[in-house]
Amino acid sequence: MNLELRNSIEQFLQRASQNSLAGERNSYEEAEAINTKLDGLISSWYINELFDKAIIP
Repeated sequence: MNLELRNSIEQFLQRASQNSLAGERNSYEEAEAINTKLDGLISSWYINELFDKAIIP
């Protein structure tokens, strides 16, 4: 897992934990933005893994 992906996931979990402790919820827009960013990072990480392992010639 690349560092950028790991950092994004950790930031998301920290914010979710802080919001939960404060009794707040993330807005739908914020959740969608986070989800979109994570999807992109996971996709690029997966593609890089495929190239690194020579699954894609």
